[in-house]
Amino acid sequence: MNAQRREYKVTPDSETARLLREAAASREPIRVDTGDVVYRVDASATKKSYDPERMIRAIHASAGILKRAGVDAEQLEQDIYADRTQNSMGRPAD
Repeated sequence: MNAQRREYKVTPDSETARLLREAAASREPIRVDTGDVVYRVDASATKKSYDPERMIRAIHASAGILKRAGVDAEQLEQDIYADRTQNSMGRPAD
């Protein structure tokens, strides 16, 4: 499901902006009580200068890096599978 992101602008000196800055700094979600419903808001900060095209270029540039580094893909796949089939503390193998 691709949800459209809705953006809302608030002034930097508003109470809402202050609360969001504090929540982002603490890395803890905040609870917003409107009187009839309580909302959980994840206030992680995203840099405004984020450039999705730059990120896509970086992903494309990194394609094949393991092969260029000499990693044996078949051996890596076998190792990952072997690790996933082992029991570990708190997470038994299925």
